[in-house]
Parts: sequence; structure tokens; C-alpha cells
Amino acid sequence: MNLQERAQQSHDWEAFLLSHQEAFDRQYAQELQRANVYEFMIETEYVGNTDFYQHFRMVALYLAQSEAHMLQEIGYRRGITAAKHDLPIRYIGQLIPAFRRTYWTLLQEFSAGKPYAADDFFELEGLTNHLVDLYSQSYYTGFLEHKETQLRLHRELVEELSVPVIPLSATKAILPLIGMIDTFRAQKIQDQVLEQVAEHGVTLIILDLSGVPMMDTAVAGTLFRLLDGIRLLGCEAMVTGIRPEIAMTMVELGLRMPEEVQTKGSLKQVLASYGL
Repeated sequence: MNLQERAQQSHDWEAFLLSHQEAFDRQYAQELQRANVYEFMIETEYVGNTDFYQHFRMVALYLAQSEAHMLQEIGYRRGITAAKHDLPIRYIGQLIPAFRRTYWTLLQEFSAGKPYAADDFFELEGLTNHLVDLYSQSYYTGFLEHKETQLRLHRELVEELSVPVIPLSATKAILPLIGMIDTFRAQKIQDQVLEQVAEHGVTLIILDLSGVPMMDTAVAGTLFRLLDGIRLLGCEAMVTGIRPEIAMTMVELGLRMPEEVQTKGSLKQVLASYGL
């Protein structure tokens, strides 16, 4: 097939796609039904709210035009859209194969009765699959990058809200720690507590660990440095609520609380001793 014939065939194929949009939508819906995806798309209104068919008709046209750059661009944007709508990745894994089958079905209908040399067919197959793969890779990249950004922002927000220094009086405060503490969160706690102690002129801060189920060496080391930093700021530090499991771990690992730091069995005892 010479260049002129190839250009004419490409033009005819684009015209066929434009004149068979309803057929494309029906075929794609059938493929999604076979993949057990269609009902979910309808129930969640993903199809209606995201110009679903219009998008994949556009993909088909760019594919017919061999527009690799545009396929990557719209694939990336579509991946972000899917992430924003919380489309489960197991369904995404069915969307693009279903589109590929739809595209080949319509291409087969368009090519019926047209002579194809074996070399031309294999060239078309290789190019088409390569372009669909480029679209797919960009789709997943957009989806995953958006999800990673959401997770990072969520974690930063959670960590900011997980350092609740609660004032007990003008110069006394309590820091109740709850849940698992990893090294990332421990560092956040250290940074924010020191900042708040200095900013508000706190002279006594009580760290209550009764809500912390366990602690490893790295986390304990960060908290001990926090206690040292608190003392360097001229603030007295007290630790309450060390659970038996944490105490046993500290003994086994040879970890010792700084001598200047007082420890009490419960927060209730400390508050009572200060008349709070």
C-alpha cells in the first residue's frame, strides 16, 4: 500500500468512525457488559457524569490519526478524572481492554471486503496496539499520581491534627497521644510540640501515652529527643500512662527515660496533684 492509498484509507476510517458513533457506543457497552463493568458504571453514574462515551470516541479518532501525543495527554487527564471519581482500579483494568476490542470490531466491519496485504495488516496491528498501550500507560500514570497526591495531603492533614496540645491553664498543657506512632508521625510531633511550647510560654507539658499501644526504638528515640528539647526550652516535661507492653519493650531494648523527666502511672494522678 503506497502513501497515497494509506492516507485515503486513514481518512475513510476516520469518516467511518464519525458516522458510526452510536454503533461504537453500543459495541463498547456490550464489551463492558461482558466484562461485568457496565452495571457498576451506570449505578455510580460514572458514565453520565464524565462524558464517558464521548471520551473514548475521541480516543478512537486519535488512534485512527496515529496521534501518539494526544493519546498520552487525554489518557493522563482521564486517569486523573477516574481517580477524582474514586473509580476502583479493578474496573479500570477492564475499560481499556474493552475499548481495544470495540475498536478492532469496528475496524473489522470497516475493512470487510477490502483487500489487505499481510504486511499492511501486521503493521497496522503493531501500531494500533502500541498507541493503545501508550494511552493505557498515561491513564494509569495520571490515576496513580493523583491518588498518591491525595494520600500525601491526607497524611499531612492527619499528622497536623494528631498533635493536639491542649491547654490546662495559662502555662500548663497536655499532649494526649493516641494510636500507632511511626517515625514520620514522631518527627511531626517533635517539631510541632516544640514550636507550640515556645510560642505559648508553656512551663509544664504532660505527655500521656495511655493511648499508644506499642513503640519501637526509633520512635522512642524521637520522643526522648522531644523531652530533651522541651527541657532546653525551660519547660518541665512529665510522662503518664506508659502501658505495660511499652514498659517491657523499653526494658528489653535498654531504653531509659531521661532522668529529669517525671513519670506517673495515670493522667488522673497528675491532674489531681496539680489541682486540675
